[in-house]
Amino acid sequence: MSNSMKALFTLIAAFTFNASALADGHGAAEHAKEMAEAASCSMEGAPIIPDGNVASEDELIAASGAMKAYQGKLQEYRDCMVAEEKLIDPEAEDNALKMAEIRAKYDASVDAESAIADEFNAAVRAFKARQ
Repeated sequence: MSNSMKALFTLIAAFTFNASALADGHGAAEHAKEMAEAASCSMEGAPIIPDGNVASEDELIAASGAMKAYQGKLQEYRDCMVAEEKLIDPEAEDNALKMAEIRAKYDASVDAESAIADEFNAAVRAFKARQ
């Protein structure tokens, strides 16, 4: 293949990549950033909820703030999972496996949020029972 043909194919490939990246309203840099962010989805550990049988009101208020921050991080994590799911090639052989893994992680974050809310509510009930 001549050098001019190679150059032409390279130019066509570059144009095709940029056109597909721009077709969804994103530039190549934004698309690369989205892919990197999706690959880096990580769920934070839950905050420690104090024992409502012995905790002070200030400790429970601090735990409430930590829990709300945790819930925000969980929502960011779930948003990341949704973005990751959108990046999966529907034609890929392992598409079903990747989708199932993402959904399992998403569901685990919902379960974690529910569990920490239950733990916090139990602490508050125990605190109020002491009053």
